[in-house]
Amino acid sequence: MLWKSFAISSVIGCVFMGYLHYLKQKKDLQLYRERRRAIDGAKIAGKFELINSKGKTVKSDNFLGQWVLLYFGFTHCPGICPDEVEKMVSTVDQLEKEHSLKVQPIFISVDPDRDTPKVVEKYCKKFSDKIIGLTGTHEQVAKVCKAYYVYCSNGPKDTDNDYIVDHTHHITTYLIDPDGFFVDYYGQSNTYDRISISILLHMAKLARIKGEKSLWPSFNFKT
Repeated sequence: MLWKSFAISSVIGCVFMGYLHYLKQKKDLQLYRERRRAIDGAKIAGKFELINSKGKTVKSDNFLGQWVLLYFGFTHCPGICPDEVEKMVSTVDQLEKEHSLKVQPIFISVDPDRDTPKVVEKYCKKFSDKIIGLTGTHEQVAKVCKAYYVYCSNGPKDTDNDYIVDHTHHITTYLIDPDGFFVDYYGQSNTYDRISISILLHMAKLARIKGEKSLWPSFNFKT
């Protein structure tokens, strides 16, 4: 009889511990989302509506459920933009090749006058077919730039009526989580290797909080 009592007690104990673990995961997930909402409430990132290469409206909500790398630039940018877009693509390719993880790269033009949907599409395809290129009206672009604290203005025109768009580069690429919240940002000084590691850490942290199985058991993530 004693062994039966012990067995029953063990089962009850396991169920109880499992329930406590479930409650902790639920609480951790709630706290994570509250922190993300606090960041969102501080007006870093936010919802947007822009236009894709097909001329159709794309909303930020269309990317829910995906990790996203978001870069603001313009197709006539002579140096910085190509370097940063290339870095973004290298990051995405590395995560997919080495870890079988998908991150959606997005390029948002801050030059709606010259960057039509087709121009943006052609520009993005020079780097990777994975990039989703977005543009929009002046109002749409201004709204998304304001949401992400991206300052931009058209410089003086030259004799060919051409100009450079002055836009901030101290924050260049944004990481958005599957819930649509801003998670991190990466400036020019970050290499794609460092960005990849950062994204892996953020992914692992969210997976742990949600109680999902770790995708990288050999990697010791500490948060």
